[in-house]
Amino acid sequence: MQEALKGIYFANKKTNFLINKFIIPTIPLEKSLTEKEVLKNLKKISKNITLISATEICKEKLGNEVVAGVYLVSLAAFKGLIPLKPAVIKKALKRVIPKKYLELNLKAFNLSSQLS
Repeated sequence: MQEALKGIYFANKKTNFLINKFIIPTIPLEKSLTEKEVLKNLKKISKNITLISATEICKEKLGNEVVAGVYLVSLAAFKGLIPLKPAVIKKALKRVIPKKYLELNLKAFNLSSQLS
């Protein structure tokens, strides 16, 4: 979640933040920001912030959280938050994902369409 702050330098008031609520552990010497602190900083730039528990959703519904990124990108396409149509995302997945992982990634893609 804290990683969303890295995009703040490229953002403006029209920016839509679609953020995975999963908190990645930081190195022991680095201070982790709380969800409240991250949101406070993002709201200084844009009010368009959506938190999604993508990691939890993928783990619960698909049995594997590793596809949370595919889930979020697909969700952004279905919601019209990025200038890519869902069909383009699906085509790209079929083109670049190795065959043994394709089914899981397509399930994440399809799952995101249910939330859009």
